[in-house]
Amino acid sequence: SVLQLMPYIDATSLATTLLRIGPTKVEKSTSSTWSDITGTALTGAAGDKPQWANFRGTLYFVNDGKDMPRSWAGTGNTAAIASSTAPKAKGIMSYYGFLFLLNIYDSSAAAFAPRRAQYSETPDTDWSQCAANLINFDETPGEVLAGVPNGEYAAIIKDDGVVILRWVGGQVRFTQKHLEGAPGTLAPLSAQAIMGKGVIYLG
Repeated sequence: SVLQLMPYIDATSLATTLLRIGPTKVEKSTSSTWSDITGTALTGAAGDKPQWANFRGTLYFVNDGKDMPRSWAGTGNTAAIASSTAPKAKGIMSYYGFLFLLNIYDSSAAAFAPRRAQYSETPDTDWSQCAANLINFDETPGEVLAGVPNGEYAAIIKDDGVVILRWVGGQVRFTQKHLEGAPGTLAPLSAQAIMGKGVIYLG
C-alpha cells in the first residue's frame, strides 16, 4: 500500500522526482515504472502518516516515528540521518534555514514528547550544535501533528489548536503565539500552504 507521495526537487536543475512510501519501502518513479530505493526496510504499518520536507537539495522524511528520520539526495537508496543526536519524530518541516523534527522521541523518558520539536542547520551530521535547539509548544495541552511553513511564519498544527512560529533572530531565534480560535486537526497530511496566502487543513 502507498501511504504518501513525496516530491524530490533537485536544487540545481529544479527537476522533480516523485517518490512514494509504503509501510516497509520507498520507491521512485522512473519513466513508467517504480524502482525500489528503500535500502534497509522500514518498520512501518498501514495506518502510518509519513511526512517529508525538502531541505538544501535533500529530501528528508519520517514515518510516524517508527524509524529514524531518513534522507534521499537524488541517487542510490534512502538512508537514516547520519547523526546519533537525531531523534525519531512524527512530523518534519523545513523553515528559515533549519530542518525541524516535530513530536520527537525522548530517549530519557522512553516515550514521545508530543509537544516538543528539535531543529538543526546540519541535519545529516549534528542535532546538538545549536544551543537550546529544543522548542516546546505548550500553549495548549494537545500534541503537535504537523508544521507548515508559509512565508515569514510557520503554522504548528496540533490536535487542539494552532501555534504561529516566527523567526526573529538573535539569542531568542523564534517566537511562538497561540492562534486564538483556530481549531486543531486529526488529519495532519491535509495541512498545506496556499502560495503564501495562508494555510489550510481539515479541522
